[in-house]
Amino acid sequence: LKRIVADNAEYFSKYAHKAVYKRFHESFKQILDSIGSMEELSTYLAQRVTLFDFSPEIKGNGYRSLLRITEHGIRVVTEISYYCLTHREKFYFRTHHYCLEVEAYTSLFLRVRDLLQYSKTCMAESKLGDLFPTSIDSQVMIEAEQMDRECFYGRTLGFQYMPSLRQFLHMVCVLMASFAEGFDRHKTSPIALMTASVLHTGKYTVNPEMRAKKIIKLTEKTNMDFCQAFWGITEGYGIQHFPLLVCPALKVNRVFHIPSQPFELASPDGELISIVPPCSWSGLAPTQVRLMSYEWRDGQVTMTTADKEEGSVSKLKPRAKGLILHIHGGGFVAQSSKSHEVYLRMWARDLNVPILSVDYSLAPDNPFPRALEECFFAYAWALKNPDKLGTTLEYVCVAGDSAGGNLSVALCMRAAEYGIRRPDSVLAAYAPFNVQYIPSPSRLLSLMDPLLPTGILEACLKAYAGLGKSPFEECIKTPFVPLIERKVTAPVDIHANNVKADSFLDRLRSRVRSPEENPSVESPTVANGDCGEHGSLLLANVTPHDSGHIGVQYRRGSDDCIVVNVVESPTGEDIVEPYLRIGTPPDEEDEDGDTLSPQNEGVTLRRGTKTPRPRSMSQVPLPIAKNPYMSPLLAPDNMLRTLPPVDLVACTLDPILDDSIEFARRLRSLGKPVELYILDDLPHGFLNFNLLAQEAKEGCDLC
Repeated sequence: LKRIVADNAEYFSKYAHKAVYKRFHESFKQILDSIGSMEELSTYLAQRVTLFDFSPEIKGNGYRSLLRITEHGIRVVTEISYYCLTHREKFYFRTHHYCLEVEAYTSLFLRVRDLLQYSKTCMAESKLGDLFPTSIDSQVMIEAEQMDRECFYGRTLGFQYMPSLRQFLHMVCVLMASFAEGFDRHKTSPIALMTASVLHTGKYTVNPEMRAKKIIKLTEKTNMDFCQAFWGITEGYGIQHFPLLVCPALKVNRVFHIPSQPFELASPDGELISIVPPCSWSGLAPTQVRLMSYEWRDGQVTMTTADKEEGSVSKLKPRAKGLILHIHGGGFVAQSSKSHEVYLRMWARDLNVPILSVDYSLAPDNPFPRALEECFFAYAWALKNPDKLGTTLEYVCVAGDSAGGNLSVALCMRAAEYGIRRPDSVLAAYAPFNVQYIPSPSRLLSLMDPLLPTGILEACLKAYAGLGKSPFEECIKTPFVPLIERKVTAPVDIHANNVKADSFLDRLRSRVRSPEENPSVESPTVANGDCGEHGSLLLANVTPHDSGHIGVQYRRGSDDCIVVNVVESPTGEDIVEPYLRIGTPPDEEDEDGDTLSPQNEGVTLRRGTKTPRPRSMSQVPLPIAKNPYMSPLLAPDNMLRTLPPVDLVACTLDPILDDSIEFARRLRSLGKPVELYILDDLPHGFLNFNLLAQEAKEGCDLC
């Protein structure tokens, strides 16, 4: 690459008086100047990448993925550079077109180098083998999040994927941009929306730069209504019938509702356990499920009179030994069992067991823990009524992809807490096990991922957390000023007379005065972590608030809060479900609305106002994300020890690859049986692409 680029730079420098040739020269010169740093960063990561593998046999982590993307980037830049080298003097060489191509791939090359630099910082701040750094310079993450990403969605779109998927992802991005154009004007009329989307498809196909700008605008401030509408395309406009044409036909494929009535279920010890229906956020409501089976089995189908006369009863197969409880993905906010039929139909045929898929309520209307409640309720109902599903329930497997994988693991921990029968195994494909927005090398891939970009990721996270307003909006609105350009103001003087009496700053001032100024106060031993007897001043005094059927209470002096679901039983007594712990309450702000923290150094504070400052998304606190049922990776050891054997399927080009690796490592440390499979060069959601690429089909068969 260095030889080819140097030759091109020298050639085009001879004709620098021409504007287009000058742009060629500048682009190749930029590549040439950055090759050295690219090689240095790649070597640094490659020498240490094995320390973060799950095992010597199972090699894969976010750092390897970034090196793989670097390899793809070098390949495509070499190809376009070599084409210019061999065709630059030909009469048919389209100078303007290839100038735009070279500029786009130059920008790609520089951005990949930046990603390597950010990943090097992550590695330097991480403990040995830990893919989630305990701390990282917030300015580095701000630069990463506000990096120019247009090159990833323009002419170079999908460069990291195999050719069979590259064309499909190109079509998805064109459709996303054109659908957004129609959604802004015709969201209330589906026909007008689809018509406008089709009409705008052409311009986003022939103009990659326009498409890139539109997608970046969409993902910087994601509209949840748009996400749900766009991801819901596969369930409307006739597309929902596509599996009927290309996938195996099923004898049973029907949707029904589980009544929202409490029932009792026998535990393995014979004790009767009360199972209460889902009740949080939207109150009591039936749980929708879909039963799928390749064969008619005893108990599954209610035969009509005509069927009985034709002797269809004799066609019923005996009950299967097993059952699969499936939980679909969709970022907790979209899709259903219908949109996942493209692989569920194949599973039903190949495994020849009934599949019960849960259509759980979606965020943001029904955030955590509603989806978990409904999935658990459907699982308990299946244990109670195996005869209606056509199974003897000798074994039961819980399987889910993406958000469904998260819910599958949480369901198993919930079953253990209740004391009912646990599933015999769990399959989680490309699932997020750490719902906190914290950096990792694989999560840097969301800066270029066409299916799971940064804006979509944070929008789904905040919706599932139940936040009405995205906590990340200020991170997007506040412009970033590089450190070398930022003016440093005078430090805050907490001894100034404008501090309000008996305010937080006034109380803090009395604590930090020297013994000569305040003899009655001893100097705090901050270095030893001792905040003194008044350390509770740093704890928020939060008043319990009503969240419908969920009682949320922050305890003063404690680092967690308790969520208790209370449902009135048919006998009139209150049934209290086992508690769900939530993370730490928000940091306290002083009485005038100013947050006192070390990060406020150099920022002038005025009473009654907040000085806007750029923040990384990883700095935004989401206490509820520490809940073990929301982030199983953070669950205590005693909860993880209750899990059945776990199979994890991940892919190298998935932004949440590191979640699966860290979760598998955590289970292995506890002596739990766990299998981790890492598939090369496949994106997030590959199960739905099994008809498009042979590699995705092989991954589906593996599951």
